[in-house]
Amino acid sequence: MDKTKSDGSARIADSPELREAAKALEELLKQGEEAAWKIGACYNRIIEQKLAEKSGYHRARDFISSRFADVSQATLSHYGAVAKAFSEAAAADYGVTLLSALLTYEKLAGLNPTGSDPGSVQIKVPGEDKSRPFSECHRADLLKAIQALKGHSGDEEAVTPDEKALLEKLHKQLGEPSPRAARERSSPSRSRSKRTSSGCCSTPS
Repeated sequence: MDKTKSDGSARIADSPELREAAKALEELLKQGEEAAWKIGACYNRIIEQKLAEKSGYHRARDFISSRFADVSQATLSHYGAVAKAFSEAAAADYGVTLLSALLTYEKLAGLNPTGSDPGSVQIKVPGEDKSRPFSECHRADLLKAIQALKGHSGDEEAVTPDEKALLEKLHKQLGEPSPRAARERSSPSRSRSKRTSSGCCSTPS
């Protein structure tokens, strides 16, 4: 894609790397939420390697909004954050939406977990004396915990617009079963969750 910037000062020419990443992202988006972690990894590659900026875009969001107008920036941000923080196995076990909410909880609670399994993160659910591990929390539990932390902080800026969009999504999903996935995690064939991830569609060194 080649085009002139709005001020006519320069032309934007998508690099082969950007076209490759965009094509991969486009194919993954067709798969929907089942490919959410991989979508996030490809999105991270575009952001972290500054593929859009190197092609002449002012920022990556400008490229995303022009090429993927039907996908919300909030959704891509959620997927990207989860792909950066958790392994693909963890995303399969718990679900990307719930893991994204966990990241919001950790941010508000000032937590910086170092364990390999996100299921062990302790969640303080309002109305309960003891904290509960994330693996034993339902969507409603996590949502209540986040709302309580927001109230205690008194800081309206503590939750970003993207995170507010996530909370609205969680509201709509209440009533669905919690993706505890204890059985999958106990299986020897499953890899343990890690707080690191490799991007997708990596270019040769």
